[in-house]
Amino acid sequence: MPQSYDLCVAAEIKAELRRQHRSQADLCVALGWSQPSLSRRMNGQVSFSLAEIEQIAGAFRLPVFQFVNPPLPKLARRAS
Repeated sequence: MPQSYDLCVAAEIKAELRRQHRSQADLCVALGWSQPSLSRRMNGQVSFSLAEIEQIAGAFRLPVFQFVNPPLPKLARRAS
């Protein structure tokens, strides 16, 4: 069963891929990973290690915290 934390990391990676108009295949090339290796992590079958998240952040040229501290969901405002 996928860990919710890993799925949050994967969601942040997918969002950054969209923002940068890149594909998972592009990311695999940048990381030197196989497509199945990345796919297993993105689907929650294998957990991301911190070293892997650091490598991914480097490929995007972003700080690691972007992927390990995903933004909290916005809370609905209560009517006054």
